[in-house]
Amino acid sequence: ILRLVRMIRLIRLLKLGRILDDLNAMIDSEYISIVMKVVKMIVYLLLINHVIACMWFTAAQIKWDDEDDNNWLMASDLTGSSWRYLYLTSLHWSLTQFTPASMSVNPQNKVERSFAVMVVVFALVVFSYLLGSITGSLT
Repeated sequence: ILRLVRMIRLIRLLKLGRILDDLNAMIDSEYISIVMKVVKMIVYLLLINHVIACMWFTAAQIKWDDEDDNNWLMASDLTGSSWRYLYLTSLHWSLTQFTPASMSVNPQNKVERSFAVMVVVFALVVFSYLLGSITGSLT
């Protein structure tokens, strides 16, 4: 029940967009307006990466079938690590899917591989949109 109450409190994040729009309307400077748009896009990108990181970690926790017993946690020898380190590793993996960076954590079974492919396609679209939006706001 406590988790449900916490999740309901997350609905307040929906107000964040409205608050940022109101703040942007009060700003008279074009430079500050552009900076606010870029910061807003970065915050949205980080939120998306947080959700993907949580899903990536969850994919390793669920035993999908008897044949694919290995997962990225076992392959990277991270099974005994703290949850903070595992979250940061998952977030690092998620961020590297949006950029041409590399990461030593790789999918180890069919479910993880399928999820990774979907994330890469999604990241391609989101990162292209983000880059185009930033370029468009600067010109």
